[in-house]
Amino acid sequence: MMRRLVLACLCVVASALHAQQYMRVWSGGDYDQIMLADAGSMPVSDDATITIGDRIYPTAAIDSITFGARIHIAYMGATAEVTIPKMMANSVSAQVSGADVTVTNTNVAEELEFVLSGTSQAGSFTYNGQYKATFILNGLNLTSTSTAAVNIQCGKRIDLKLAEGTDNMLEDCAGGGQKAALYCKGHLELSGAGTLTVKGNTAHAIGTKEYLVVKKSVRLLAVTGAVKDGIHVGQYYQQNGGIVTIAGNKGDALQVEAITLDDGTPDPSKEFNGKCFIRGGSLTAAATGDDTAVLKVDADIAITGGTLDFRATGAGSRCVKTDGSMNVDQSDATTTITLYADGEKYYDGEDSSRCRLGKVDGDLFFEAGTMTGNISSSYSGKARGFKVDGTLYWNKSAGATYSNMGWEAAKIEVL
Repeated sequence: MMRRLVLACLCVVASALHAQQYMRVWSGGDYDQIMLADAGSMPVSDDATITIGDRIYPTAAIDSITFGARIHIAYMGATAEVTIPKMMANSVSAQVSGADVTVTNTNVAEELEFVLSGTSQAGSFTYNGQYKATFILNGLNLTSTSTAAVNIQCGKRIDLKLAEGTDNMLEDCAGGGQKAALYCKGHLELSGAGTLTVKGNTAHAIGTKEYLVVKKSVRLLAVTGAVKDGIHVGQYYQQNGGIVTIAGNKGDALQVEAITLDDGTPDPSKEFNGKCFIRGGSLTAAATGDDTAVLKVDADIAITGGTLDFRATGAGSRCVKTDGSMNVDQSDATTTITLYADGEKYYDGEDSSRCRLGKVDGDLFFEAGTMTGNISSSYSGKARGFKVDGTLYWNKSAGATYSNMGWEAAKIEVL
């Protein structure tokens, strides 16, 4: 009976497959997505299993099989073309003016996929929606002359995937009203074995109202310039791997800002609010502006793996600045941190601050890994080392090693 039912379902959809592009095999509330070109004939065997591509599923475990198509946005110089499958025409609409594209999605039941490709030196993409969605950058080279290059106005989880082997570039206009060249109103999760280069000519290069997660698969995320912060994140930043480089920013390289209530206090309902997690990969960044930081965080910093290379050369700049505490260990991967400080004093009226390797308002737990400092003295008000307002816990017995950090701490405990 199960065999006949599955075969009947597949036969029903077979006539419509020419309009489809992928299928989802649902089981236990989750799904595997398989491109139709890879699905094969999907035979059902006598042992109550079905083979779809190179995967075998027990038919009793399959809740349903659904089919879907992708919306394509292709840029061609001064123009752009949007292809919306007929099955989505009731929920997805597009407005195109030259190469400026605005897509509106009223669907709130299914996660849709959008593929952006092509090149325009006078184009942009704006998305309005109320449900999570996936955007695939497939060789997109987009420079806007009026607004953000990509502006995702959706407060839900957004998957931004870099198609494998592709190079993608985003740049916004100067003097606009946008918050970033790449902006997301919700949660942004970046993945895919491609590259993405972003330049912000009005404010930040990359901005998210809520969290940003960089996954292990990311081949390269590069910020090459920003009038303000290179990457400005609300709620929290999490890097699980990949390569991230930030340069040419006039503000902080990477800032994590807590989401606040109306009274200005951090919103306790927001998970990991104001925190930063670096669990692997590499992060190379610089702070050249006055009174800036390479990594500036409202709450706690947890570095549990990865290679970090920070350079602070602006007046009063810091490699690391957090209002909370900081933990360094190797629970996820080998941790290697290199910090360089060479900047003049920063004066703000009667107050002044020195360029430093780092400044932690709370405690610093140095459990494992390697930290190396380089403090230069090019200026009369020469740079300083790493200051901890609370207690520095150095787990020497566990192999945590450092050199030339110039520690300044209210208290140091060697474990």
